[in-house]
Amino acid sequence: MGKSAFAFVDFLENAGIGLWQVLPRGPTGYGDSPYQSFSTFALNPLLIDVELLSDRGWARPTDIIPPKFIKNTGDVDYGAVVWWKMPVLKNCADYFLSDANEADRAVCQ
Repeated sequence: MGKSAFAFVDFLENAGIGLWQVLPRGPTGYGDSPYQSFSTFALNPLLIDVELLSDRGWARPTDIIPPKFIKNTGDVDYGAVVWWKMPVLKNCADYFLSDANEADRAVCQ
């Protein structure tokens, strides 16, 4: 859910469309099906746009470049995406938390 989703919502608004129905966006379960989610409320972390996180300074641009084994066409190899993206998201969270902690320390001083 990144820049392309924002652009699509802008397109829908310009076209006068007020509703966009999507598949469930929770973490997928058996067979990577969106209908076999482990949570009703959580977002599937694979849908997080790491480019937006990098734009906010929570990752270096070089950290979010997908390796060659991540395909850009055809069927998605979810196992490969999980193996690559989850550590990237953890690093982004670490960047975010360190920034938040620095901001908290600045406010307390």
